[in-house]
Amino acid sequence: MNQKLDKEKADRRLEALNFKTERDKEIQRQQANNTEFHSKSILEFKHMLTSIQNELNNRFDHQDQIVDNMSDVLKTIQDTLRLIGK
Repeated sequence: MNQKLDKEKADRRLEALNFKTERDKEIQRQQANNTEFHSKSILEFKHMLTSIQNELNNRFDHQDQIVDNMSDVLKTIQDTLRLIGK
């Protein structure tokens, strides 16, 4: 009877040890996945931020050029009107 109990205890200890080992491996895998996800997310957000900043700068440059062109057109019209008015 004692042998059966000792064997049962040994089997349970072994099961507990196996469970602990598997649990630790799973925790390490999850931590690695979390770290990788965090790194990739930060990198992607930085890329998006750079893209948005570039797009805004491009739009501002384009708007500035439109305003400059309109100023040139108005100046030409004013100069033409001055010449006609003389």
